[in-house]
Amino acid sequence: MKRLLSIFVLLSLVVRAASLEAVKSETNPKKRAALALDNCEAAMNEARNASHAGDWKKMAAAFQEVNASADVCYDSLRQTDKPAGKNPLYKRAELKLRSLIRMMAGVTDDIPYDQRGPADQAREHLQEVHDKILNEEMQKR
Repeated sequence: MKRLLSIFVLLSLVVRAASLEAVKSETNPKKRAALALDNCEAAMNEARNASHAGDWKKMAAAFQEVNASADVCYDSLRQTDKPAGKNPLYKRAELKLRSLIRMMAGVTDDIPYDQRGPADQAREHLQEVHDKILNEEMQKR
């Protein structure tokens, strides 16, 4: 039974990695940014489910996926043709990341203190990406 569970965990990690690769392979930066946000939310849900199940390795991998997806989103936003203040994707990303940060607070509260390292790092990283997006959005032209 443990072997079957470990195989399932590995397959789910491969599927998540494949989905991030699919996001990265999108050529349109606007679509890539939106897909990265969706992938970030899916990875957050996966991390929450893993934390409820007590699977700390899967949870840590999912939080890494959250970080990578947020980075892909930010990089894609920077590659779009509109400036940040006139690009509605920046506002969508800012709102979605803010929502994910709040969700992260709830997930972190459910994790035992000695297992919170990956969650705290992911939360800080999401906050940094959120702040970068917000700064670019608020800059004067």
